[in-house]
Amino acid sequence: MLNIYYMIEIAPIPRKDANKIITDNHYSGTVCYGTSVSLGVYYNKMLVGAAQFGSGIVPLASCKWVEGSTTKNYLEFNRFWLSDMAPKNSESRAIGLIFKWFRKNRPEIKWLMSFADGASLKVGTIYQATNWVYTGYSKTGGLWVTKEGKRVHSTSLIGKVKDYKRDTLEEHFGKPLYRIVGGQYRYIYFLDKKWKKRLTVNPLPYPKADNIKNTIMVKKDNWVKEDLWDEYLKVLSINA
Repeated sequence: MLNIYYMIEIAPIPRKDANKIITDNHYSGTVCYGTSVSLGVYYNKMLVGAAQFGSGIVPLASCKWVEGSTTKNYLEFNRFWLSDMAPKNSESRAIGLIFKWFRKNRPEIKWLMSFADGASLKVGTIYQATNWVYTGYSKTGGLWVTKEGKRVHSTSLIGKVKDYKRDTLEEHFGKPLYRIVGGQYRYIYFLDKKWKKRLTVNPLPYPKADNIKNTIMVKKDNWVKEDLWDEYLKVLSINA
């Protein structure tokens, strides 16, 4: 009997096809503008998911995590979605095949970086399962969440609002508007193991779901500090 685990395959697909899969199914409902690699995930020859890689928001700044890197040496793992139609553990299998694809087809890419979105209560379980290196979390961020649970990133507002001040955004999205700071867990995977010694920070223990609260600040007033975690969880549940 054929092991269904080995019926998972990876192949490039048009970006527009991957974009549709991601926007229709990914929890963020968005794609990244800097995407340069789109890979389809197939189960038994049927397209069941997509993975996208690109330059990220600040590609030059990200080079600092690995000594001697340029923007030609790494990509950011921007989006990944896999249908429940795929068998259990297919995510890990797919990511392993993605690593092999890059080593064969893009040997200049020495490492990958990705972020788990603590603001959506994710700590990067799939990265932990596939042995990525955890290097800490961002203590800044441009994420806003509306009272309806809609996520709004500052980069998506370019050209749509006159500025990013709270008053301006609340006129556009309504009150309360939650500012989410921190909680973006940063992971690195070395496709070329020789580059692992170039990591400029010490690897850290993997974050856990019960510690997310400690890495995120939630504010609905610029100058008032209060514990809004339980209120924020209720907002998230609206859009779940």
